[in-house]
Amino acid sequence: EDYQTYVYDDAEQQRVLETFQNLWEDKEGDPNAAFLGCPHLTYHELLSWGRRITTALDLRGMEAAPMPIYCFVSKKVSDRLVEEEAELASRMKRAGMHATNMCAMTRASMKGFSEKIRGVTNAGKGRNYSTLRLFEDDVLTEIIVTGKIPS
Repeated sequence: EDYQTYVYDDAEQQRVLETFQNLWEDKEGDPNAAFLGCPHLTYHELLSWGRRITTALDLRGMEAAPMPIYCFVSKKVSDRLVEEEAELASRMKRAGMHATNMCAMTRASMKGFSEKIRGVTNAGKGRNYSTLRLFEDDVLTEIIVTGKIPS
């Protein structure tokens, strides 16, 4: 009795995403860092992001992204990547991808973070607890390799 059904479909997701305001001090500035994984990426998610970003850069004739990309992973996951996919790990490093076990909220709580970092993420948790701007994976990939927020 008296229950309500809540449907979370594509339209509702878009509505929710549109409620997130731009919290950057310089609202018109370009992003200067990307943050992937919050909670931490799994091994397969890290592989996927590594391939996604290096392929997108290759298609543009670029070796490195115009901003650092922080991938939040456990040490075990980053070690496995180096052991099993050394060539990809090397390409990811040259692309500007950094594996770290510090999460976005830890970084965001550092003194001066929100004044200096105009960060982008695909993580709702990261967005909710920081000034990072949230984007869907395909849009985020484009932002990472172009250094620009699409209009």
